Amino acid sequence: MQVSDPATPALLRRINARTVLDTLRGTEVDWSVAEVATSTELSRPTVDAAMADLVRMGAVVEASGPASAPARPRRGRPARRFCFRAGAGHLLGVDVAEESVHAAVADLAGDLVAERTRGVDREAGRRCRLRVVRATVRAVLAAAGVRAGDVLTAVVGTPGTVDADAGRVRFCTALPEWSDLDLAASLRSAFGCPVLVENDANLAAVGEAWRGVAVGCRDIAFLLLGSRTGAGFVVDGRLLRGHGGGAGELGFLDLWEESRTARGDVARASAELVTEFVGWGSRRPSRHSLRRPEDRESLSWGVETRPLIDAASGGSREARAALERFVAGAGYALVTVALLVSPELVVIGGGTAADEVLVDPLRRITQRLLRGRIATPPRVAASALGERAVVLGAVRRGLDDVEPRLLDWFETRGAGDAGAPVSAERAPRRGVGQPRR
Repeated sequence: MQVSDPATPALLRRINARTVLDTLRGTEVDWSVAEVATSTELSRPTVDAAMADLVRMGAVVEASGPASAPARPRRGRPARRFCFRAGAGHLLGVDVAEESVHAAVADLAGDLVAERTRGVDREAGRRCRLRVVRATVRAVLAAAGVRAGDVLTAVVGTPGTVDADAGRVRFCTALPEWSDLDLAASLRSAFGCPVLVENDANLAAVGEAWRGVAVGCRDIAFLLLGSRTGAGFVVDGRLLRGHGGGAGELGFLDLWEESRTARGDVARASAELVTEFVGWGSRRPSRHSLRRPEDRESLSWGVETRPLIDAASGGSREARAALERFVAGAGYALVTVALLVSPELVVIGGGTAADEVLVDPLRRITQRLLRGRIATPPRVAASALGERAVVLGAVRRGLDDVEPRLLDWFETRGAGDAGAPVSAERAPRRGVGQPRR
């Protein structure tokens, strides 16, 4: 294909502007034209022209204040320094859970600007839950002082099997009336921006790989264990969704519990570890912790772990048996994930992440059951992001969506408030934002 002569300079100018913008976005410091030219191997006049275009669009501003002072004093007029305007646009991350909706606004560097959480009845139907989602989003936008038009993308994390391409929840047992829901369409008009939908455990895995305990790991598994269950996988640095978005669903564990017997390795290991953990009882599997084939109650390890720990430590036989079942089921999930996916790191999140004392028994039962079955067992660690894992993963997913079209957005938006001053006091670029309220 031949490009006409008049189009060629414009195309090259656009490519150069994108290169300079990417360079400024990828750093925490301000840059001079000479530094950008050296880094990009573009000529100084080319960088000058690109920088002028970006300033005109409002994507870049000339920096001022102590944060931009050169490292070494120089004679003559100091070089002008520039920085990316991360606050020119915003992203929205939403975590829809069984009993709450957590929403966060982030700038274009991924730093959180505001967070809000609202409770919702776990038995709430579709219409009621969607109303709470919309109300939470309105509240967080107001808290951030952000207009809906300044939000480039919203990413919503939800339990269930999610068709991410269509923005639809295909199947969900955790939330009433949530299966076969076009969630993206249900929220798009209220949010006023493109809406992406993703499984909550998938987003948690992305969040931990970006700013959590899994930074630097290319193969990780994130297990939501506690009041909600699920798994998300990052394989070779990429999110693994599986056919139809079904990767990470843990329903097979319910089938395993129906065949659990006192002779099983998992039953014996979990009984011994719980005995050491609570400090009393037999090291043999308790009769109450085993499951009979005719028992059809819901999955026994999908529970809040803190009340179990307190009650079992206080001498409750029922709580101790439930804790055995939890450790056994979670251990089985960890071992199954390790053998099928072979991750470098397994991150434990959800309700269990707040009870880090449980991570050690889960780590030990995993090592014990994998002995002789795998060459290199994965490391097991508690989530570093806690309840923020899903919304931070949503922000990262939003950045991935926005980055290829960011220059177009600035160009369409125009200069607008391009002349706004840059504050010398800057928020940390790699933090997770302010505490949630």
